[in-house]
Amino acid sequence: MNRRSILGTESLFAAALVCASLTVTLHARAQSNDALAELLFNEGRQLFNDGKFEQACPKLAQSLQADPAGGTVLLLAMCYEKQGRFASSWVKYSEALSHARRDGRADREKRARAGIAAVEPHLSYVKFELAPEATSLPNMTVAIDGSVMPVVTGIGIPTDLGAHQIELKAPGYDSYQSELTIAAEKTTEVFSIPLLKKTSVAEAPPPAPAAPPPSATQDTSSKPEHRAWLNTPRTIAVIVGTAGLVSAGVGGYFGYKAYKQDRDSDGLCPSSDCIDSHGVSLADSARVNARRADVFVGAGAAALTGAVVLWFLGAEQAPAQPTAVILPGGGALSLTGRF
Repeated sequence: MNRRSILGTESLFAAALVCASLTVTLHARAQSNDALAELLFNEGRQLFNDGKFEQACPKLAQSLQADPAGGTVLLLAMCYEKQGRFASSWVKYSEALSHARRDGRADREKRARAGIAAVEPHLSYVKFELAPEATSLPNMTVAIDGSVMPVVTGIGIPTDLGAHQIELKAPGYDSYQSELTIAAEKTTEVFSIPLLKKTSVAEAPPPAPAAPPPSATQDTSSKPEHRAWLNTPRTIAVIVGTAGLVSAGVGGYFGYKAYKQDRDSDGLCPSSDCIDSHGVSLADSARVNARRADVFVGAGAAALTGAVVLWFLGAEQAPAQPTAVILPGGGALSLTGRF
């Protein structure tokens, strides 16, 4: 009598349902994000071209949040520069430079470098200094308008003009809030960090009473009814195979979408130094959809392979006991039985 570990039936049924549900959910979410990002980008670009930068920048920022494309972050950097928000522009130009290097876009890299060089002479800075009595506070952080960072002294942090909310925190101490105003370009404002007050320790609540032991007459032998049809490997093979076909179909959809966007981008941008923003956006979307196609097609192929294995083993396998569940991406689904 041999014992082997093969893909579990009941566990695999649950995994198949999760896989199918996840595939449909990711597909719908990806479509929604792509459509929203494209809509916001087009509106923001039109407002930018019309010189309405106050309305354009928030649209582009929302588009970037929905789909972090290199062309979007570059246009947002340009928009912040037009607004005179030189620190925000400098940050986004730096991000655009990173995107351009990653994507191999020499044209965007050149534009990002030019933007950085243009805004750097206008930057204003905030420099933090610790009061002598505050130097021993451990793990202190500072938030500028909600953006949290460790407290670094002696280094200027690029900051936009205007009023900013400062919040200091350290474990075991009350937080400290203040306001800092940057009034002019090419200036450095020094913010002195005071000693924070220790947090008062509240009296600990009394421990909750222990739960009573289970009754000796309590029936603990009842178990969920066993469903024999779930122990049919070939039934599960059909379910897993269906999930694999769905995943492969979704991958094919993204692949076709990527091919079409890449073709349209080539039509608008025949050379590598293209500056047409719509063509650049199409190229970014094509790369994202190509990566999605790889993921879904790979998951579908793995599911179909598992379905074939289950189908051929199903004729000989006896009822089995599931031992583990791990979804695609690592590990295995297993059970122990005789066949």
